[in-house]
Amino acid sequence: MEVTPPMALRDNPYQTESGTDTRRAGISVEFVAYLVLVLFALVLRLGDIDLVPLNNTEAHQALAAWRVVETDADGPMIIPESPLLFLLHSAIFTTMGGNELSARLLTVLAGVVLVVSPALFRDLLGRTRALLLSVLLLTSPALLLASRSSSPAVWSLLCAVVLLWALWRYWTQRQTVYALTAGALLVSLVLLIEPAGFVLALVLLGAGVSSMGLMQIDETDTDVIEGVRNWLREWPLRLSLIVAVLTVVVIGTGFMFYQPGLTAVGQVIGEGLSGFGVGTQAGTPVFFPLVASLFYEPALWVFGLIGLLMALRSGWASGIDRFMAAWLVLAGLATLIYGGAGAEHSLWLTIPLAGLVSSVFAALLTQEDQPQWVADGFMSNRVSRWRVPIWGKWVIALIVAALLIMLLVHTQNVARVSLQTNGGTLTEIVEQLQQRPLVVDSIKVILITFLALLMSFFLAAGLFGNRTALQGIGLGLLLLGIVTSTGSGLRAATSRADNPTEFWHMGAPSKEILLLRETLVQLAERESRGFLEMPITVVTDDMVIRPDGAVAWAVRDFINTTFVSDVTEAQDQGIVLVRELSEPPALGLAYVGQPFVVEERWNLQSMLGFDGLAWWLQRRTRSVADTPERAVLWLRQDVYNGVPAAAQGNVG
Repeated sequence: MEVTPPMALRDNPYQTESGTDTRRAGISVEFVAYLVLVLFALVLRLGDIDLVPLNNTEAHQALAAWRVVETDADGPMIIPESPLLFLLHSAIFTTMGGNELSARLLTVLAGVVLVVSPALFRDLLGRTRALLLSVLLLTSPALLLASRSSSPAVWSLLCAVVLLWALWRYWTQRQTVYALTAGALLVSLVLLIEPAGFVLALVLLGAGVSSMGLMQIDETDTDVIEGVRNWLREWPLRLSLIVAVLTVVVIGTGFMFYQPGLTAVGQVIGEGLSGFGVGTQAGTPVFFPLVASLFYEPALWVFGLIGLLMALRSGWASGIDRFMAAWLVLAGLATLIYGGAGAEHSLWLTIPLAGLVSSVFAALLTQEDQPQWVADGFMSNRVSRWRVPIWGKWVIALIVAALLIMLLVHTQNVARVSLQTNGGTLTEIVEQLQQRPLVVDSIKVILITFLALLMSFFLAAGLFGNRTALQGIGLGLLLLGIVTSTGSGLRAATSRADNPTEFWHMGAPSKEILLLRETLVQLAERESRGFLEMPITVVTDDMVIRPDGAVAWAVRDFINTTFVSDVTEAQDQGIVLVRELSEPPALGLAYVGQPFVVEERWNLQSMLGFDGLAWWLQRRTRSVADTPERAVLWLRQDVYNGVPAAAQGNVG
């Protein structure tokens, strides 16, 4: 029995019965909309990206490629944690050199492509829903932060999305090229991008099996299982295996230019499996990806749950919603089980959440064509039928958004009260309220605003009908959530990039790392006529100055850098970098030192009293960060005094 694919392509609305395509050549509004999204995505991701230093994880990946590309670079060779990022970094460092921008640029572009990737499914989702899904991904704080930090999780999600597209195209068209593409993407997701990639692959597999199983139960007139079996029988397995092996060899070895790269593939497998036995990192909460998603994207969760309820109410009429729901549930379970996941793996939840919310978003924008029964007046018992104007829901949305902004402003004012107390107890907060009449007024405004929101609904329902009133309120909530989420993500990525109280990066690299590099460059202008050839001795350790960390990246292109593991090996050297110690290191001669903060950490468990609301809304808390980790740049006295290089070394 021939089985109709459950995700068949829609008919071409521009095709006539004779087969003629009536579309006119030109630029469509849809194309312009996606172009605007691309431009906005680039602006959000590239702004000040070179003013934020690489963290230790980014530096590890970048240095692995840099020390292969630049043969003069000193330091131990590094096995990359992501063979794909190693290949991409090697290519871009060869053409653009090594800096913060080039180390992140390709991942930024991958994030932009991921934003507009719903366009691949426009025939399946519908053009409106696909575009709305792209808008939601554009404003996602998790995707923005991961894209700006060169996270391999972005590449995993992009690979997963294109993999789903290739599988869908092979299901509907049975063309071999889509099967081979899917095979290459699957092996890349599991072996070549990041250790946690196989977890995402299992989540997608489980979501697909679950949605197909539910479809088989619901659609009794269609044998879905038999259709899947036929689909698998026709799969070009031998060719797919050949392409998969070639993909691993080509990417793992950098097109055969770096044969040791295959070692990284084995490391990806080992680290991925060990993630099940990894505990929570000190200072971070349990189930970090899930909590990070709830922290940064509450609007997605609220409307995502509404989308689930809508799908349940419709009897799972859409296979897309069924798949997204299964993806969300399984990804949530994965974040609870897999200890090797970080904040960037909240993207596992962002994609299905945005997919469900896009359905709600589209429903909120739908205009009711049928006339509505509405009251003739506020106090009237008479009703009449009239067509609701298209601007009705937008007026309601504007009013709701204005009331919510007022609510947020006064809520922040109230939240700051706990910051003015010593212990942050409820008794102290009440005492502060008695001394601060303006805060009491804010509480009154909050209560009045809630009443105003409630009255707005009843007034709007009486004037425009319940459906339009609910649509307007939903649009106001969703649009305000989109705006606030965008602002939250942008602040976390720029002005708060080195703030350890920012939940995404509780171990934040300090911008003083860039100041350290600038100081060394200025020294090079004096000591080696601007060439980065002056000798630097770097004393490494496991905490602050790692041989593959942020400080090592700061001195990456100083070709006469020497990495040592003991401070005694740095005695009498002209320029020495060593972690800050309780006592000055015994370097032998007279030295002058300048400390630079490398990293600051903040422990969530140190938060006091009722500071949680102020911390969530404004990242303000009374608890201070842990003692910052510092590196000290020591200059021998003659180097500090500017003695010519030929005469240096004669200081007693």
